Amino acid sequence: MDIRGFVESLRGCRELLEIPDEVDGRFELAVLTDLMCKHEGPGLLFSRVKGSNISLATNLLGSDRRMANALGHDNLEAFGQWLTAALAGVKGDSSAQRLRLLLRSVEREQKPSTCFIKQQLNLDLLPELRFWPAEQRSFFTLAVVITSAPDSNIQNYGLYRVGIVDRKRFTLNLLPGSGAGRHLEQWRSMGKSMPVAILLGADPALIFAAAAPLPPDFSEEHFSAFINQGKIQSCHCQTVPLSCPISAQIIIEGWVDTESVMDEGPFGCYTGDYGGSNVCPLVEISGLSMVSEPLIPLTLAGPLPMEDCWIARANLEIIRARLRVDIPEINSIEMPLEAAFYGLYFVTCIDPLVSVDELSQRMRSLDYLARMKTLILLHNTDDFVSETNWRVLLKNIPTAQIWQDGAADLGMLMNTHPAKLQHDARIIEKMKNRLRIAATESTPLKGQ
Repeated sequence: MDIRGFVESLRGCRELLEIPDEVDGRFELAVLTDLMCKHEGPGLLFSRVKGSNISLATNLLGSDRRMANALGHDNLEAFGQWLTAALAGVKGDSSAQRLRLLLRSVEREQKPSTCFIKQQLNLDLLPELRFWPAEQRSFFTLAVVITSAPDSNIQNYGLYRVGIVDRKRFTLNLLPGSGAGRHLEQWRSMGKSMPVAILLGADPALIFAAAAPLPPDFSEEHFSAFINQGKIQSCHCQTVPLSCPISAQIIIEGWVDTESVMDEGPFGCYTGDYGGSNVCPLVEISGLSMVSEPLIPLTLAGPLPMEDCWIARANLEIIRARLRVDIPEINSIEMPLEAAFYGLYFVTCIDPLVSVDELSQRMRSLDYLARMKTLILLHNTDDFVSETNWRVLLKNIPTAQIWQDGAADLGMLMNTHPAKLQHDARIIEKMKNRLRIAATESTPLKGQ
């Protein structure tokens, strides 16, 4: 299902609120989105964005139901059960082996790129965005980035932040050790520019797969097709030696100059403060194409809980399914929404004598838990982890049941001080009035 089909499905089940009046992508859109995320509201569709003919959507994946619907299930528990059963149905010594076997049935179908309209090389056609006051450029936060190694045809699909620099250049926030980050180092060692393709408005399953805890050098494209239970339908890019799914709304092609970098500037972070300011590679566009009347989904980063917490919660279902194969002694693993990006997990284990240090070592040896920062081993079966009690539970856990690595910061996670990221009070009041008007004709906020 492409992004437009998904939006229409949300409209049909009253999980979408359309904002009919013009909205400024600078701060107004972010305020509306933040209000929805914090009030468990519906997805938002902005069909009139100031200075642009492109529609934007936010909070589309911002609930258990909507995230699960994007993956073809009624709720995330059902998605996890489906994947667990699929892994149990094939043989293999590890979850990685079983995942690879499952994807053998996925077929590829090459399609012409007739649905895309070639554009002039000018990024000014994209809407201007600002999420938080100190940000200095437009960021696109659900951009699926396609790269490949110099000596391989296997493409990596990753979810990386894209920052618009000017009409023909943008930054890519490639995390160290990421698939695209490894590819960049390989191209750099050869003294060659790296080809890249950016998908804005990819289908929801591919957006999820691009951020999912999958094995290294694993095809995210195949995994998304497996989730959709369909074929891979792709077309050749126009100016770079890569292929793209035909379900995308906008395709930006370009070349990464491996010697040119730029500080991306501040970016509002899940910690409630500004992160970003990373030195990022620069990309110069070589091709730009889009469908007629494109729609771009965005996610707002900021103080948790936010929409992307639900992507992390869906990732937890993959982790659970894979752990049942790799460490079946683990009874349960939990991750509170507000701890979604802190690498914190609560686990219970069949073996009452296992130590938290031993268990953490085994878990961190797995590709999908290598970045775990804090592990809480629960021995008391009455210690049920919920969204309301996890902080209290954490305070009462004995030190012997807690493992942390050097990068862990429980103090920051437990801190309840107000976030430094704040919206302008005048814009908040203006957008609340806008929501009241829009909600009279659509889905109301929870509790109103």
